[in-house]
Amino acid sequence: MKKTLSIFLIIFVVIMCYTCNVKAEDLKIEAPNNIKAEIVTNGIKLTWNNVSGAEKYEIYRDYLDTGSFDKIMTVETNSFTDTTATAVTRYFYRIKSIKENGETSDFSEIVFMPYVNISNPSIQSYNDKAVLKWERNKYVDGYVIYRSTSKEGTYEEIKKINNNSTTSYTDKNIKAKTVYYYKIKAYKKYDKDYYSADSKIVEKTKYAQVVIKDSYSNDNKKSITIKWKKVSGVTGYQIYRATSKNGTYKKIKTIKKKSITSYTDKKDIGLGKLYYYKIRAYKNNGNQKEYGQFSSKRRQTTGSRKKQLNKIKLKPGTTGFKELDSEYKKIIKKATKGKNSNYDKVKAVYKYVVDHMSHDDYHCKQFNGTFAAMIKVLGIEKVYCARGYTSTGSGGWTEHTWTIIEINDTRYVFDTSLDRHVKERTKKITYSKFFKTEKEVKKNYKLSFYHSDAWPVKLSTGEFGYIWY
Repeated sequence: MKKTLSIFLIIFVVIMCYTCNVKAEDLKIEAPNNIKAEIVTNGIKLTWNNVSGAEKYEIYRDYLDTGSFDKIMTVETNSFTDTTATAVTRYFYRIKSIKENGETSDFSEIVFMPYVNISNPSIQSYNDKAVLKWERNKYVDGYVIYRSTSKEGTYEEIKKINNNSTTSYTDKNIKAKTVYYYKIKAYKKYDKDYYSADSKIVEKTKYAQVVIKDSYSNDNKKSITIKWKKVSGVTGYQIYRATSKNGTYKKIKTIKKKSITSYTDKKDIGLGKLYYYKIRAYKNNGNQKEYGQFSSKRRQTTGSRKKQLNKIKLKPGTTGFKELDSEYKKIIKKATKGKNSNYDKVKAVYKYVVDHMSHDDYHCKQFNGTFAAMIKVLGIEKVYCARGYTSTGSGGWTEHTWTIIEINDTRYVFDTSLDRHVKERTKKITYSKFFKTEKEVKKNYKLSFYHSDAWPVKLSTGEFGYIWY
């Protein structure tokens, strides 16, 4: 018995000595564990426990469960956000630990997570209800709406919408003249519901949102008039103005009576310029003011489109082809001789193209490519060739190219090829497709995209080449 015990002790000591002499770097490194995946605003975030002896980690990803994992990133921390994840794609992740000497661990367990996203909602406040609206996500199964009485407080679920086509919700179960905060998540069903990150928080204010009904400008005066709907229960309104949609808005007027629902702005207004307005109601509460939600932003220019065009400073450009530039400069000089205003010059170039081109020789892409190129050479910078569809006499649609000139953030349609469709020159130019807003031609045009190129022609020879926009 004593001899057996002695032998056992000797073996134990030998094993212990051997184990103690094994260097730490000779041990196989462990794979990451406790991996967690969550959907965040800009992708899918992975976190895991630090692994002893790991200098860095390799991230592998498979999508749509193909079984093929590709390395997408190497990181030195125990977290990683996959910002290349796209809407409602099923992703599978595995991670390896890497030692300083380059030795790698086995793969970790597989973690599954789809990327679900949601658009930010807009809100329209009323005294006794709130209307939320958002863009449809066709890849999800529905949306969940949350509400709180404090922006940083606890949000409770108030509605789960079990389809992706419903993109609005009216909350009537609220107290009148009380502030509420809302946010939305989208969700997708797999083995369970997977939720997007929170949308931005929108606020239902104490008083109703102002709704702008109309705005207009006198063609001969430097003024803009704005009209809005009356808001009940308030003291008055504050009007803000900016020179760009997302620029800095400055308060230009306080209306001290709730019954006044229009204002004519004459303050430092320039003719032919673009302005943006937003309005909110307010209520005097002792020495404090309580505010309603701002209206949607309203865009308005001063003067007619003709006067706006005349305010543009011409900066003669190029087509990218020296021969065309030279030809077009001669044509423009000839066509605009004696014409003083920008409007008259554009109209003269339009007339020249219609008079000298025909669908017997060219088609719409060359027609409007030529007009657009000449307008660039004339000196107007924001000119493009649009591609889409135009209505036919039989009630259908046919592919078409036309010209768009942008002035004060408004797109205007110019279509030389449809003004006079045949080579017959007995008819007068109608200018029916000249300087029209997209709203005015909405029933006749469907825009698909802008051409990256068009076909301007060298009218004296009939040759043509590409021009880039």
